[in-house]
Amino acid sequence: VREAGDSVLTYPSLDFHDFCAVYEQVVLREREALYPKLEAWLDDTKPRGDDIAEQMRVFLKSLGLISTKETVTEMLQAGGLHNRRCDCMEELWRVVAAHRACEGFSYEDIDRAKEEHDRMSKDTPSRFTSSQVISEALLSLATVYCAEHLNGVIGELGEERLQKGPLSFYEFMIMYRRLHHITMKTMADSFEKADTDRDGVITLNEATDCLRQLGFTLLRAELQEMLELT
Repeated sequence: VREAGDSVLTYPSLDFHDFCAVYEQVVLREREALYPKLEAWLDDTKPRGDDIAEQMRVFLKSLGLISTKETVTEMLQAGGLHNRRCDCMEELWRVVAAHRACEGFSYEDIDRAKEEHDRMSKDTPSRFTSSQVISEALLSLATVYCAEHLNGVIGELGEERLQKGPLSFYEFMIMYRRLHHITMKTMADSFEKADTDRDGVITLNEATDCLRQLGFTLLRAELQEMLELT
């Protein structure tokens, strides 16, 4: 997919026909890469239970897409799949499309991001948007654990772009998506490492160790209180 997308760089400019040709190549490469993984999921005969949202969370994870069960439930609802079994190729493609549409964000996540982008734009009246302002906005949405990745994510945008004027909401969401993916992947990896028997459940002590690895030190009583609030 990246190769197909990078082929745009070979064009001095693109008309609509060129753009459609590149888009078709990107879609084709993506489908070719995903199809064997979807087939493998359908061919796997092990019991998965009746919780479709949880099944689809695990399915997306097998594609490298980390989401919470609550977000997947919203995703299925938005994609018209809330009352479907998602056990055929067509419906799995619709699940992938539903994730692509929301990029793994819940409605609440998107609303918060819009509010933060509006606040950032209001507090930055000049044409120049500093990386510090963007960092503060992104950290208000993500966790402090991802702070070490901020410079890299903002750097991908480029200093030249920052000099050209305020960021659009789309550009802001691209950076938020990168940090969100890093955070979710790190938490999922930490949980999976602690879940040694692979039953999807960890003990309080294991949860405390996971949080410590993510930079949070909690007393057992504090963790218990947090679990009671969820």
